[in-house]
Amino acid sequence: MKLERFKVTPERLQDISEKFDVTLESVQLMYNKYLEISHGLKYQYLAHAIRTVEIEVRKQPGFELFQIQCVPVENNSLHVGFGSAQYYDNNLYIIYYDALMDEKQLRVVIAHELGHLVVEVLMMKELNSNKPSEPLSSIFGILSILDKNDFYHSKASSYKHTSSEEIIADFLLLRNRSSSKHNTSQ
Repeated sequence: MKLERFKVTPERLQDISEKFDVTLESVQLMYNKYLEISHGLKYQYLAHAIRTVEIEVRKQPGFELFQIQCVPVENNSLHVGFGSAQYYDNNLYIIYYDALMDEKQLRVVIAHELGHLVVEVLMMKELNSNKPSEPLSSIFGILSILDKNDFYHSKASSYKHTSSEEIIADFLLLRNRSSSKHNTSQ
């Protein structure tokens, strides 16, 4: 549930327009574009972990263009509550997951599948083995979820603004810093 103090209202859009000296039409266009693309934010499960693993894999020879994607499967070709992953030419690793899965379990599945990638690409030399990556993939998943839970419970609050006015003020400060930097360099 959104808190009232953070809802985007016509008055809030007008306030942004005035404080940044931009037309209300431009602010509304930006808001519409944000709404168009933001629906996908909800589905970026474990995005920080995925991106971090992706960057580490790209450091490996032959993996410079590597990407990780998570794709929901809706036709029930997966067993309910499970996921799977597939490599595609050292450039792509797709984690498939049951679209109907509980979100907490979905995060567990994605973390586990990321664990397979970590074991099979980043740790194979250290492990000196071609053995299957079970249960190490689950151990990586456990460590990932523990870290995320620690972040949500103990650190996330320090990143939250207390009001929409504080958010706008921080962006005004950013604009002012940027303006003074450009003015002093001329």
